Amino acid sequence: MRNIFIAAGLAALAMTTSAVASDLPVRDYSNRFDGWYVSVFASNPLNTFKADHATNPVSSHKLTGSLAGAALGRTFQHGNFVFGGEVSLAGGVIEGQSDGASCPNNCRTELNGLGEATLLGGYAWDRLLLYVGGGPTFAVMRSGQTVTGLHTELVSGVHVKGGAKFAFNRNWAMFAEGELQRLGDLAYNTPGGHVGINVKDHKQVRLGLTYSFNSL
Repeated sequence: MRNIFIAAGLAALAMTTSAVASDLPVRDYSNRFDGWYVSVFASNPLNTFKADHATNPVSSHKLTGSLAGAALGRTFQHGNFVFGGEVSLAGGVIEGQSDGASCPNNCRTELNGLGEATLLGGYAWDRLLLYVGGGPTFAVMRSGQTVTGLHTELVSGVHVKGGAKFAFNRNWAMFAEGELQRLGDLAYNTPGGHVGINVKDHKQVRLGLTYSFNSL
């Protein structure tokens, strides 16, 4: 008899639990990468950024440092496919200089700001999104020598990138990106004449955190 009561109680508990569960709203996470989002990030050129000043002979140096910034984006998810776009702004100091016989007055190059507009496309597996993108780039750069001071220019260019994003939950995710940038050349004047600067293509690595404004 005691076993019968226990079995009946367990059955009633199971039925009650099932009924309560059926009344709870079902949260759909299939489109976790669909919606508006904001990101914060830090980036570094990994010692691949180089500038050549057209002195005689040519004065070359690498630019090192880091940038930090934020992005605003919108993506749409249809099944496993994700597409959209974002805009980002970053600031900081990436700099380099050279002296010696080729440039006794200290040739210097700086990147202090970076803006990008990126079209994105990718493929999602549950919490993981792999994506590629590209678009225009705008950079605030300074260049010059000790005798001239630094000349500020807004330089345009293009970028392509690939990355991976992992969602912790419906709203929070982290991402890592690798990016190839091509920026336009720079120039400044000295008492000895006009000096052009060839800014080499370079790579950036970007790490960041994303918050998605999903309603589900």
